Amino acid sequence: SSKSALRTISSMADAPNYGYYRNPRFSVNQLAEYMTTTTASQRESVIRSAKFPRKPAVIPYSQSKRIIGNFLTGNTGKLSHIDDDIGRIETRLRREPDGWMQDELKRNLDALKAFKAAFTKNRLKRLSFLPGPVDLAMKLGGVRINCRLDVSVSETGGDDVTYSGGCVLFVANTDSSRKNLEDRSKSVATMIQWELESSNPNIEPLPRLCISFDIFGQKITKAPNTSTRLRSQMRSSCEEAAGRWNTVEPPGGYDGPPWR
Repeated sequence: SSKSALRTISSMADAPNYGYYRNPRFSVNQLAEYMTTTTASQRESVIRSAKFPRKPAVIPYSQSKRIIGNFLTGNTGKLSHIDDDIGRIETRLRREPDGWMQDELKRNLDALKAFKAAFTKNRLKRLSFLPGPVDLAMKLGGVRINCRLDVSVSETGGDDVTYSGGCVLFVANTDSSRKNLEDRSKSVATMIQWELESSNPNIEPLPRLCISFDIFGQKITKAPNTSTRLRSQMRSSCEEAAGRWNTVEPPGGYDGPPWR
């Protein structure tokens, strides 16, 4: 509810706004962003955000991502379930006064409506989805890469063999958040496959089941069948970031743990 959310934000106000990671680490999205930078200052900015993460008061689209995840793992394909959630949010929106909560409800409403169109367009009924999130991690070029799958993906072939994969949802609807999204989506899909391979040597995830799902763009990006060159670029980017990690200082207003 709005009151519980306000209490949570109030309690967070007493906590530091920033965290600190001594050792190099990226989320899979941060690695993808790092790889699409064009200047040294942009790369430093990505490292700074990863090394000194700012704690958000509200995680954008958290409600819609949870609803989408529940819908996918229900494996019914009945969009009437999404319509029910849209109706509930619209009811709350009519009662909610102006402010950040109303804005967040509107964002989640837009995301669910976009998902309905994207689900139909991309014919996802043939896939089976398993509950998430699933947290994966691997070391690459001196950097720990964390990947959170919103849902796992599976498909049973004609030989009754079950093939695996995973899905990361991109819920991005502003110019800044969609910058280089096509390249970032491809990198994330590739890392999903790589991390799944690393987590269990007994499985061989299929590239076409390792997907980035751009909700507002209504597009699914699959891992390429051949990714040797891209994986080499990822490793080189991580080696570069690891080498620069200790030189990057915190942002202005930093109030996190001692870092020197």
